[in-house]
Amino acid sequence: MQNISEIEELIKLISKLPGLGPKSAKRIVLKLINNRDELVKPMANTLAQVYKKCS
Repeated sequence: MQNISEIEELIKLISKLPGLGPKSAKRIVLKLINNRDELVKPMANTLAQVYKKCS
């Protein structure tokens, strides 16, 4: 199982996005955790590509 402090940190980071508070961020994180292969891997890869191209 994920480390609770890492999950809390992810919730805190996502809640900084416009229009998202802690409750919405928590729902998003839970969805991501439950759909790791379908959502997290492609999202992480795409974020890394965007980061490289926009740096």
